[in-house]
Amino acid sequence: MTFVVFPVDGEPALVHSNFETEAKTWIKDVRMAVSQSVIEVADAFANGLEVVRQVLEDRGLARAKVGYEGSFSSVGTGFLKYRTNSVAPSSLETMKRKLPGVSWEDATDLLYEARSIETMDEAAAADRKTFKTKPTVAQASL
Repeated sequence: MTFVVFPVDGEPALVHSNFETEAKTWIKDVRMAVSQSVIEVADAFANGLEVVRQVLEDRGLARAKVGYEGSFSSVGTGFLKYRTNSVAPSSLETMKRKLPGVSWEDATDLLYEARSIETMDEAAAADRKTFKTKPTVAQASL
């Protein structure tokens, strides 16, 4: 489980599970949600929420309005199908129970809009990838 807290004012914080790969991020405040077993997903989620609660308290946001991504994007088919970028309804209920002072609001549209903005670094990386793949595409068409 990974959570990101993006306050309106101030720096963001990333909450990351100890069972996931190291987070490669520009976010400076990275906190670890420690779980004993990767099999107990509910425990990992609850531990992550505990760290999110601490982040919100540290920033004076324990009673704030907090947006979450409520969309469900499916990737793959059959047994390889999984959801990405979403908070399942059961998870949202757990979040409401564990963080009762927070006012939760679906911010899916806002998050999609934020993702659509390309930074200069992202544009440069895309240009490099395009440059590297052009000769391959040209050879394949011959």
